[in-house]
Amino acid sequence: MLRIQDVMTRKVITVSPEHTLREAMELLATNHLSGAPVVSNQKVVGVVSATDLLEFAAALPPVSSDRDEEDNDAADPGESPEDMDAYGDEDEEAGAGVGARWFNQRWHGHDIDETERFSEGSRATWTALAEHVVSEGMTRKVVKLRPTGSLTAAADLLRRKRLHRVLVMEGNALLGILSTSDIVRVVADGKLVRTRWVFKYPGEV
Repeated sequence: MLRIQDVMTRKVITVSPEHTLREAMELLATNHLSGAPVVSNQKVVGVVSATDLLEFAAALPPVSSDRDEEDNDAADPGESPEDMDAYGDEDEEAGAGVGARWFNQRWHGHDIDETERFSEGSRATWTALAEHVVSEGMTRKVVKLRPTGSLTAAADLLRRKRLHRVLVMEGNALLGILSTSDIVRVVADGKLVRTRWVFKYPGEV
């Protein structure tokens, strides 16, 4: 029987509670992750996901008209809004372009009522995330499993709780992460197969 430790991802990318939300989003985007553990002094204090960041951004105060006017004034008069990059040259120079676009794509694929506001003020919202830290937007309740646990039971837990990942820990030590992608890979390789044994008693045909 496969155990969690047989298929979990051992190389874990973590973030600090003091990282800004913008830095966290950049880290997720760069590494193509949907979430990461939050670690402080070698102790797991929470997890932060793209959903957490999207929901935090949705709760931010509406973008002010003054801020919009400042953004418009900073634009090159010779360029039309259609010709400009959606996130501005300053974001590109700061290395935020890829993350901001990834953030915007995630936003439009997520069921949040604030989608229209974010679309109109995406650059301002992206900048606002640099003013808040991970500890403000992370999920503090951590779901964890032991490395020796059954992979089938872990898959059932992810399904029931609608989770994309679960931390694999032994005590306070973070050993890895088990994600739905890890399980899908095992299933695709034909390794997660239940064997049914049939025994015949003497005299049975």
